[in-house]
Amino acid sequence: MSSDARKFPRVPFTNAITIEVSGNPSPAELEDLTVEGASFIFDEAMSSGTLLTVKFPGSSDMEPADLMTEVVRCEPKPGGRYSVAVQFSDADDQYLMDILSLIHRGHTEKNK
Repeated sequence: MSSDARKFPRVPFTNAITIEVSGNPSPAELEDLTVEGASFIFDEAMSSGTLLTVKFPGSSDMEPADLMTEVVRCEPKPGGRYSVAVQFSDADDQYLMDILSLIHRGHTEKNK
C-alpha cells in the first residue's frame, strides 16, 4: 500500500517485538505503526500474503497486544536484513485507542 493510499499516517515507534509464524516465535524490531498495520526489521525475507502474529510487549504508550497480520511488502535493507510491512486483520479496541492516541500526539507535536 503506498503512503498516498493510507487512511492514517504511520507513527515512528521503535520497540522490540516478537513475530510468530506457524507457532515459531522470532525477535524483530518495530519501525512504525498505523491503525491498519506496522513495519518491522526482520532477519529473513517474507513473502506477501504470509500470515503471522505480531506480539507487542506493551510500553508506557501501549498495552500488550497479539495481533494477526498479513505481510503486504518485504524489502531488503543494508546488512542483510529486511523491512517487512504487515496489515492487521484483527486489531482490538484497546490497540486502536492506543495507536490513535500516538498518532494524535505525533501530529500535535509536529504542528507546535
